[in-house]
Amino acid sequence: MNNSFRFETNFNNPILYEVIFLNDQVTTIEFIIRVLKHIFNKEHKHALKLTRKIHEEGYGVVGSYIYEIAGQKELETSLMARDENFPLRVVIKIK
Repeated sequence: MNNSFRFETNFNNPILYEVIFLNDQVTTIEFIIRVLKHIFNKEHKHALKLTRKIHEEGYGVVGSYIYEIAGQKELETSLMARDENFPLRVVIKIK
């Protein structure tokens, strides 16, 4: 009887998760830009472009990360929004 088993992982192609902002009528453009620059390290021009997309289309993918990082960015964003009384909704989903 062979009690060995084979375990494979693929570190070269990790599963990525998208962080998505959902538009609302309360959260300001300035706040979204600040979050994108501070938490997601986006350049101002790119943050402005993403914010416009979120506003016009109702949502926008702001980044793709491994699960732990996506979750951390979602948490940081949600806490920042709550601290400033904005109802910004952030979701993560598998890419």
